[in-house]
Amino acid sequence: MTRRLSRAERAVECLLFLKAVALHPQPAQKRKTPRFTPRGFRRTTSRGRLLFRSAHIRAKKANAVDRVMALIEALMHPERAVHHFLKKLRCGLRSGRLVPAAPPSERLAHVIIALTRALLDTS
Repeated sequence: MTRRLSRAERAVECLLFLKAVALHPQPAQKRKTPRFTPRGFRRTTSRGRLLFRSAHIRAKKANAVDRVMALIEALMHPERAVHHFLKKLRCGLRSGRLVPAAPPSERLAHVIIALTRALLDTS
């Protein structure tokens, strides 16, 4: 029962997302991504799992009747969820982004050596 209800919730989320895609006037311009990441950054990828969750269609921690009623409500009044998906589509969906990583070790070593030389040479 729970698995069927989860599948139904997922289907409603997908349906509302497709409705938003149909209302979207044109696809977002594809951004050029650099081939290599800058020093001190790493590239991460996302599968877009949180896109549907952020629309708050599912009634979490509720019994089965409340969850079914939330789905019926979402299908009867889809404006809020469609508006949410349209806002995400206008900003452009990104599957990857840059995350700061540890600084390159050689540069850190040069900075530490320069600082210790400056501290030792206090005469």
